[in-house]
Amino acid sequence: MNILFDNQIFSWQKFGGISRYFYELMKELESYAKYKLPLMVSNNIYISLQKHRSFFPNIDFREKMRIMNMLNRFAFVREAQKGKWDIMHSTYYDPFFLKYATRIPLVITIHDMIHEKFNLDKRTIDSKKKYITQADRIIAVSENTKKDILEIYNINPDKIDVIYHGYSIDPEIEQKIENLPNDYILFVGLRGLYKNFNRLVEAMSGVIKKHPEYHIVCTGSPFTTEERKMLSNYGIDKQTHQYFANEKELTYLYKNATAFAYPSVYEGFGIPILESFVCGCPVALSNASCFPEIAKDAGAYFDPLDVEDIERVLLQLIEDADYRRNCIKLGYQRVKNFSWRKTAQETLQTYQKVVATNRI
Repeated sequence: MNILFDNQIFSWQKFGGISRYFYELMKELESYAKYKLPLMVSNNIYISLQKHRSFFPNIDFREKMRIMNMLNRFAFVREAQKGKWDIMHSTYYDPFFLKYATRIPLVITIHDMIHEKFNLDKRTIDSKKKYITQADRIIAVSENTKKDILEIYNINPDKIDVIYHGYSIDPEIEQKIENLPNDYILFVGLRGLYKNFNRLVEAMSGVIKKHPEYHIVCTGSPFTTEERKMLSNYGIDKQTHQYFANEKELTYLYKNATAFAYPSVYEGFGIPILESFVCGCPVALSNASCFPEIAKDAGAYFDPLDVEDIERVLLQLIEDADYRRNCIKLGYQRVKNFSWRKTAQETLQTYQKVVATNRI
């Protein structure tokens, strides 16, 4: 079987969940099938570990993205035209690549329906709809994501395969972060809109009143002016910290946190849940979206719209050592159900369904 991946996500995403998914998928597929990622240049941190050349990685200029897209589109078109491909697996929703899916059977992975749920970026919504409509088969990363697709688009549910993500973090490899607080709740990733960071801050202000030794540790971008003002208004600005953490440092943060807080009101899957589990960190998370499906009985659940409920669960994890130990035990058990190898094997089954259908 010959699989052609388009390169769009690796042209513009330096790091992130979608490019990490495709990097891990392709790495595992090497044991099962032949594939090609036609890519001339990329600043993506995962793919640049291999043979692909970086494109002025430390310099930004006005035409940089356009030039990268142009070079990589040329590489893709050349491969699409000259090769005999059984499957084309698109990495995002750029309409440019769809014209080649008229000759090659198309598979698309839908990671979430955030744009549609929160009415974000009409251009992405429109182009994503075209992919969903035209695809020979769709991979949804959770049953909840499949349900959302079916609620929004009138398509055959038999066209969708649910295939879970794996996790990449290695709990045996960590890098110490100096001057880290002894007692902290961890928050990972973006903080805007549906991530619900503001309610977590309000809940943590209540936690810190009862346990003044506690802090919030956040990874990701620096706090905005509005976020700093919010933290100051709640009186916890001195106990809230931001770090740029690489994967080894993130492992250290998980392993030393009292709990990882995941208050999002919506996600498509939630890889940080698995990362936290495998590092022996309890997860306090929303009882919404895909979270109960992924974490099952290993999660400590709260209502993401109820600040008092968020505070209650965090306090339980802080104050009840037996409850916390049980969450850790259940997390270790639950994470055994997920791996990138399993993702690749099930994705190969999806490819085989497409090939079999097109031979009829």
